[in-house]
Amino acid sequence: METLDGQPTDSNVDATPLARIEALLSAGDEQNQSEPQNEDVKADAPEAEEPKESDVDDAEGETPEYQLADVAEMLGTDASQLDVDESGKIVVKTKIEGVEGRVKLTDLIKDHQLKGYAEKTVREAAEIRKSAMEQAQAVQQQLEVQQAVIGKIAEIKAVEAEYQQYRSINLDQLIDHDPVQALKVQRHMQALQERHAALSNEANQAANFVQQQRVQQSTAVLQQEAQALMRAIPEWSDTSKAEAERNAIKQDLKARGYTDRDIDSLSDHKAVLLARDAMLYRQMKAGNTAAEKQVRAAPKIVKPGSSGQPNRADKNIRELKTQVRQTGSKQSVMDYLIATGKV
Repeated sequence: METLDGQPTDSNVDATPLARIEALLSAGDEQNQSEPQNEDVKADAPEAEEPKESDVDDAEGETPEYQLADVAEMLGTDASQLDVDESGKIVVKTKIEGVEGRVKLTDLIKDHQLKGYAEKTVREAAEIRKSAMEQAQAVQQQLEVQQAVIGKIAEIKAVEAEYQQYRSINLDQLIDHDPVQALKVQRHMQALQERHAALSNEANQAANFVQQQRVQQSTAVLQQEAQALMRAIPEWSDTSKAEAERNAIKQDLKARGYTDRDIDSLSDHKAVLLARDAMLYRQMKAGNTAAEKQVRAAPKIVKPGSSGQPNRADKNIRELKTQVRQTGSKQSVMDYLIATGKV
């Protein structure tokens, strides 16, 4: 053993080597006797519970399994219409003209979208075809009516010519010489007048019909062009803004030499869009020109208290300083000192 100052005690000095070894062995025995107490403490501690098999499965995050019946119920279909391919993906059984097959759900979605697009295209094409057929029928009907009007007009001209021939007959003389023939002439002339009136009425009705058809077609075209114009310029849904821009377009076209009749005849929405773009471009260009003029005409900004004119005294001082540098004469130095107020 050692003292506090690290010096060996007398017992350590006097002890034999064998005694020191026995002391070390006895110290090891004392340590071994204290270890069972620790084991008893450990024995008293509660043992940790081993994880359950279900907890291990949940920790591993395994995907739950579903039956085709469950999937079919979720999809709202019959389980017999579903199947699973080699990769474990759900497929749908198909049968086209007696041939069975299997299709992926993604392919079904694509086919459905393509079918919807095709049906929409076919429907739009059918509407266009129907509209074209209606227009063609209307045009054909107008042509037929116009031909009928032309025929009526020709017949009216023939009736008028025949009536003029009968008017050249002197009925008074004919009555004196042949009263019966005079009566026949009068009746025929009256029939010609009635025929002329009837033909004129039919021709007028046909002409009015053609005019009405043209007005209806023009109205339909104007409505279609107006709808196309609103789709191209959504901001025109604001009535006040639309009216303001229409007036601006009209004034711009007049400035380009268009007449009111030319402007009123603009029905194609593409022509209106071009006129509007031209009007907006000219307005923008005019605004830029005005801004440039304002910039050019803007006065120069000077410091407060300054007149904005060059200071002549400063200029003279600079000139005198330059002379001093160039000549170095006494007179130039004196003039510089006097100008700067240093003498």
